Amino acid sequence: MAINFPEGTQDYPSRFANIVQHHNPTQYSFQGYNGSWTNAPNMSTSITPRATNSQVLVIVSLNAVATNTAFFRVLRNGTAVGHGTSGTGNMSNVWAASYYHRADLNHGHTFTALFLDSPSSTSAVTYQVQMSTDNGGGGWIYLNHNNNTSNGYIAYHAQSTITLIEVEAV
Repeated sequence: MAINFPEGTQDYPSRFANIVQHHNPTQYSFQGYNGSWTNAPNMSTSITPRATNSQVLVIVSLNAVATNTAFFRVLRNGTAVGHGTSGTGNMSNVWAASYYHRADLNHGHTFTALFLDSPSSTSAVTYQVQMSTDNGGGGWIYLNHNNNTSNGYIAYHAQSTITLIEVEAV
């Protein structure tokens, strides 16, 4: 694949082979506890790579608000991938974490993460988003939260997406 830059053309030995996207407009509330993970509903999709040396670019975009720190991770066929690895003791190895706390729950946050995975497979590979909170008493995460049920000027309803792009080596 050639990319034209003002300084000249650069050839990159890869191409996009498959592109799969799943979007989730459904509102969902989750109460989590330390170390408890739950699958984000409708935030899973599969891709079947054409070659074992293909990589999969995983792009996750979540719209959420939480009553405490929210943690997210992605599983490939049930195993966490693309996450931190230095967590010890009470630290979780996660894809990302963010402090979303809003007392009124009217201020959603769009969280986007990218990871280039190497599944080494030509069978269907499933990626699933999971979420958790750090509140021992049970913090809440609101996915695709509608901040206002009326049609007021600050009302919105967002969606979340998971996109998988196979990057094929040439």
